[in-house]
Amino acid sequence: MSNPSRREFLKSTGAAICSTGLSLYAGADLFASSPVPSSFPTSPLPAPLPIKKGLVLDMLPPKLSYAEADETGARCGF
Repeated sequence: MSNPSRREFLKSTGAAICSTGLSLYAGADLFASSPVPSSFPTSPLPAPLPIKKGLVLDMLPPKLSYAEADETGARCGF
């Protein structure tokens, strides 16, 4: 194959990646040890982080001063 097209290259690369991933996964199942013992300490999942919102001043009316824009954004929850 002397100059493969982009589509042929992507198909062959994708097939190689998928087959490698599948074979590694199948091999891991064959050689897996017994399930995790009950004495193994498990940590609880961390609490989700609060979502932070942002505001771009250009989203507000252009006639507002910086102080008014800040106050308006704060009233809207930003």
